[in-house]
Amino acid sequence: MTKLAARRLPLDDAEKETKDYLAAAGNDKVMAGKLLFSGLFDTLNAERSSVMNGLERVMRKQREAVDKVRSDTIALQAMQSAANPDQSKVDELSNQLLWETRIFEDRRRVVKYVCEVPTTIDQRLFALGRVIQQEIE
Repeated sequence: MTKLAARRLPLDDAEKETKDYLAAAGNDKVMAGKLLFSGLFDTLNAERSSVMNGLERVMRKQREAVDKVRSDTIALQAMQSAANPDQSKVDELSNQLLWETRIFEDRRRVVKYVCEVPTTIDQRLFALGRVIQQEIE
């Protein structure tokens, strides 16, 4: 069941293995199907929850990063508009701001990908559940 839940196993292969498993169950096919679905649901639901918790942590860090970039930008603008700006401090803050922005953008790209993962998990559970239902009917 853990193997079937793993996203690295192509869905077509997982569907075939599900059919093979239920065919081998013989007269206990209905009970085996129910237990298999229950196990898949628990496993995939836990995985989805873990991904969602990770997304919440990343989004919280993104909000903190936005606040930091905003405050550093204001500080940089204040330094640059000063009568006699300390160029080394301006350069240091400018470099820091570039890195903060780069990290923010990298995380943003990762979040786009990770946001698709819960949907992929749901689709996998639905597809395997449909196979189980078809096989036990």
